Amino acid sequence: MKRLMGLMATACFAVLTLGAQGTPVNGYGDGGYSGMMGGPHGGSYGYGGCGYGPIGSENARPEMSVDDAKAQADKYLSSWGDANLAISEIMEFDNQFYIAFVEKDSGVGAFEMLMDKYTGTMTPEPGPNMMWNLKYGMMSERTAASDAPKVSMPVSLAQADADAQKYLDSYNQGFKAETGGDPFHGYYTLHVLEDGKIIGMLGVNGYTGQVWYHSWHGNYIGMKSYS
Repeated sequence: MKRLMGLMATACFAVLTLGAQGTPVNGYGDGGYSGMMGGPHGGSYGYGGCGYGPIGSENARPEMSVDDAKAQADKYLSSWGDANLAISEIMEFDNQFYIAFVEKDSGVGAFEMLMDKYTGTMTPEPGPNMMWNLKYGMMSERTAASDAPKVSMPVSLAQADADAQKYLDSYNQGFKAETGGDPFHGYYTLHVLEDGKIIGMLGVNGYTGQVWYHSWHGNYIGMKSYS
C-alpha cells in the first residue's frame, strides 16, 4: 500500500520541490510554493496534474457532486484491499474535493487525497500528506518506517493548536485555528476559520511544530463526514 502511495506521489515530487520556499514566518516554515503564496492569503494555483487545480473542463464534463466524489473515492479505496481504511470526510472547494482517509482500528488519519471535480482523478494531497506522513507518505520508505502507528508525537494536539494560531496571528486578519484537529502519522490537520466559518486548512508537524498552510484549495463550499 505504501508503495502505491509512493509511486503516485513520486510523479509530483519534482514539481513540489521546484520553488519550495521554506522561508520561516515568525519561526514557522510557511510551506508555500512558488506562484502559490504559501499562506492564508490564497493566490494563484497551478500544476493541475499534481492535484493543485482543476484538470478537467466545465465544457467537457458536468461537475461532480459530493456524493459522486464519495462513490469514486469508494472505488479507489476498494483497490487498496485494506478493510482497515475508511473515508473520514470529504470537503468541497472551488478547485477540487479534499478526501481524508482514516484507520478504523486506531482512529488515526491515514492519508489525504485530492479529486478533480470533473474527471474524478485522484492524486495525493501535497504538503504534509506527502512530506510529513511517516506511514503512508513519500518519506515512509526512506526512513524505513514500519506499519507501526506513528502517533506518539512530541508535539501534542494542544500545542499544535497553539502553533497553528501563532502562525495565523502573524497575518493579523482574524483567522482562527479550529481546536481539536485530526492526527495523522507525523502531523495534524486543522481547519482554519474566519468569523466561525471554515475558509481553509493547514497542517502542523507533530515533531517540529512547523505549520504548512494548504494554499491550493480555493474557496470552501461544504463538507460531509462519514466516520
